[in-house]
Amino acid sequence: MTFLPLNRAATASILHAIWTRGPLSMEGVMEVAPELRPLEIVDSILRLNHAGVIDLDDTGVDPLYTELPGREREARELYVTLTGRRACRVCSCTDDWGCGECDWVETELCSACAGEDL
Repeated sequence: MTFLPLNRAATASILHAIWTRGPLSMEGVMEVAPELRPLEIVDSILRLNHAGVIDLDDTGVDPLYTELPGREREARELYVTLTGRRACRVCSCTDDWGCGECDWVETELCSACAGEDL
């Protein structure tokens, strides 16, 4: 599979929006990344689908891009890779994609995971 040059910021924005606001239609995805041409949006969606962090629900009239249940940690890890944001070393939550009601107890450890960090 051949991809276009990666637009890291836009791909991260699409990923974040699908997981935190989704499911999203193609129109919704275009609103999230208005700087991308349609082909670049399709490329970003294909990359995210290929990485196993989003899915396509095409059972309705308009296809919807959805999160994949059980893959949120992997989605957050990819988001961190794309954005370079600080993340919890246990659950990979970030300041803008939290794992619940948590705070930072260390540079790379959230309060929700503090007891799990071995």
